[in-house]
Amino acid sequence: MSFFRGANRFTVKSLFVSVHSTELSAIRQLHEYASGGASHDSSERYPGETCLPGTREDALEAITVWFREGKVPMMWVPGPTGVGKTTVAQTIANRHHLKGVLAVAFFFSRSSTERNDSSKFVATLASEMALKIPGLAPNIDDAMKSLPTIFTKALPIQLEKLIIEPCKKLRNLTSSRWLIVVDGLDECVGTAGSDREQEQELVLNLLISLLSHSLPFSILLFSRAESWLKEAFNSEPLSWMTKTVPLHDSALSDQDILLYLIEEFKRIASNPRNVEAMRTVPKPWPPSHVPKLLVQKAKGQFVFARTAIRFIDDRWSLPPKRLDKLLASFKRSSDTEIFSAVDALYFGILKACRNVEFMLQVLGEVMCLDHVASARSDRWGLLDGLSIRPTGESLIALRGLHSVVDVENSQQPQVLFHPSFHDFLTSRSRSGRFYIDVPSVHAQLLYKCIDCLVLDAQDRQSDRYLYAKLAWRPHLAEARLSEDLLMRLLSFNFYDWFRQEIKDVPAQHSWFLSLSDWAWGHGLFRLGQIQAFRAESTGSDTLDRCMEHFQSDYDRSMVWSLDRLARPGLLERFFDACFSTSLPGISMSMFKYEIPDSPSDYIPILSFQGEVLDVLPLKGVVEKLKLADSAQGTGGSARPSNDTANNTQDEFLDPPEFGIHFHAFSPEFLSFLADPSRSCHHCYITPERIRWMIRTMLNDPSGFPKILEVLDDSERWPGVRRNDPFVRWFSVLSLFMDLAPPSQEIGRLFAEKGSAVLGATIKLGYSHTRKRLQKAMEKHIQGY
Repeated sequence: MSFFRGANRFTVKSLFVSVHSTELSAIRQLHEYASGGASHDSSERYPGETCLPGTREDALEAITVWFREGKVPMMWVPGPTGVGKTTVAQTIANRHHLKGVLAVAFFFSRSSTERNDSSKFVATLASEMALKIPGLAPNIDDAMKSLPTIFTKALPIQLEKLIIEPCKKLRNLTSSRWLIVVDGLDECVGTAGSDREQEQELVLNLLISLLSHSLPFSILLFSRAESWLKEAFNSEPLSWMTKTVPLHDSALSDQDILLYLIEEFKRIASNPRNVEAMRTVPKPWPPSHVPKLLVQKAKGQFVFARTAIRFIDDRWSLPPKRLDKLLASFKRSSDTEIFSAVDALYFGILKACRNVEFMLQVLGEVMCLDHVASARSDRWGLLDGLSIRPTGESLIALRGLHSVVDVENSQQPQVLFHPSFHDFLTSRSRSGRFYIDVPSVHAQLLYKCIDCLVLDAQDRQSDRYLYAKLAWRPHLAEARLSEDLLMRLLSFNFYDWFRQEIKDVPAQHSWFLSLSDWAWGHGLFRLGQIQAFRAESTGSDTLDRCMEHFQSDYDRSMVWSLDRLARPGLLERFFDACFSTSLPGISMSMFKYEIPDSPSDYIPILSFQGEVLDVLPLKGVVEKLKLADSAQGTGGSARPSNDTANNTQDEFLDPPEFGIHFHAFSPEFLSFLADPSRSCHHCYITPERIRWMIRTMLNDPSGFPKILEVLDDSERWPGVRRNDPFVRWFSVLSLFMDLAPPSQEIGRLFAEKGSAVLGATIKLGYSHTRKRLQKAMEKHIQGY
């Protein structure tokens, strides 16, 4: 060295000697361009969550068999948000690393600048393969020396020079099969302003190129089922080179989540820091129903269960108190603290969508679409038709939401994969600018339904008209009332529309289904709607005028229908029989029907002189028709029982208590028949008949005395109580007491028998009926 030539009298301090080696010098540069946090064992991701023993066994086994057999070079494991795809990927990566056959694992993450785009994908693959595959590192080092500017080249060239060509030079590479795990491809969103679809398609093309050279690699890919990824895997060449195993079997997921929760609760309870807190807590903790409740709330979403456990297992709080707070939060959807991890997932998905305003409009519409009314139509075509959009535009609007919206199964009543997404969207404090105001969406859909009923009057078989005919009423029940909406309703003549709708229909079918939805409880609107509108629009009479408008049209339509369908004198004779203790000519049967996941139910049907009274909108007739419509339109989502399918009915084995035959009528229809100003010449329920009915129900041996006899029989009572036989009788009594004007006769009757009636409801456990009866009794007794 010439630096010290001729120098003297000096001292060298802090001498540092650097020795450079030329061995594999270039490959060290590779690590600078790789993502250190993307691997399965990186410190950035530590500790990566893995599947508990005994969970996800079906998915893990399917992946293991696929890799062992090596028949198909790629497996795609798609699934909705939060079902545990990353956990399965981590478990597979760990297992195959221990077996010495893991070439590389790359975990994308939209929250990491090093793992949310494709720029470091090839460098990371090459860096990890150089460490894992014997003999590959020198080949990669040579490639980098021969092309020092490799990282300024396009990714396909990087892949060719750094992986494909070095692998081909290895003579013993084909002696074993190597696994490449890529998780979260949908998290590869690219830099700001880039197209995430193109970014993900670029990664797919890189993997296709890698597999096209007959190298001994099997690629395991996890992602959400985004629309563009489904299109890619359904097209060549991926369609023939990929096996798809969706990860969303809810039944198996529920079992796995339950096991996970049980184990985690055991861990929390036994944690030394919680010993004092848990000392006085009743055992077992938590009660056995709590994990099951959390499973129901999770709906197959592992991220929901993990979020719940992380919230409970807070080192600065007592686990029992945190659990109580979590359970209380299920009664509301605005708790931002508890569900922050789930919310972050949804924010990421929604922020990546284009044309957010239009996307939220369509998302709100599909959330509020009436499932029963839309069952016979293509959901997306129906939305396009209702909003007069170009065909396919509604579906395209949700292109970025396939991981949280079930766009393919139009027969499912719940279009969102998980209820927590609905809770998120409908909570302004949680979703912020992505908030969906459901009552406003229902109002907009109601506008569109009314427009369809007017504009499509000449095309009554169009999908949107058929939807509007059935769905306007459900939308009205949920809509936010406004002056504009009420004025739109006032401008529509429902009476004229109704007559045109059924004038050519020979059967009673259509008018039953139409009119049965017109009156609901106290009228057209819900009480909450009325109160909200009046609080916001003081001094407006539009709501009152709208209710009068609908009530008048309903009454006119009902009178017109009864005149048109009933044979002369039939209704008079029938109601004369109804108000006779012997009920001459009247028989009552019960229509049995079943809905999946619900107990069987029985709806009464009345016959008169041997014929079913299908000229009246009785509960059984209406529900039977609705059920038939539902079964035909939804492929059997609701189905009649086998007996019903054969047109047979389950008769009462014993004569029912007197008065129960009126349970076959809806309260709204009986109220109509009892008001001469509404029903005109069809007023068959007069004040005299109402008083006679109450008196007979309470005094006739086949009425209340029969009930008391059973209640006082200690041997018969336990079995009778389980069958709950008297609920319909008390409902009819309550209804007639509401219909009855105050009178001394009724007041005197209840002054004598009121205590016994209320006592019977207490013994039967009919608390709601007891309150209703007590209120009605007070009205009559005060007059007495």
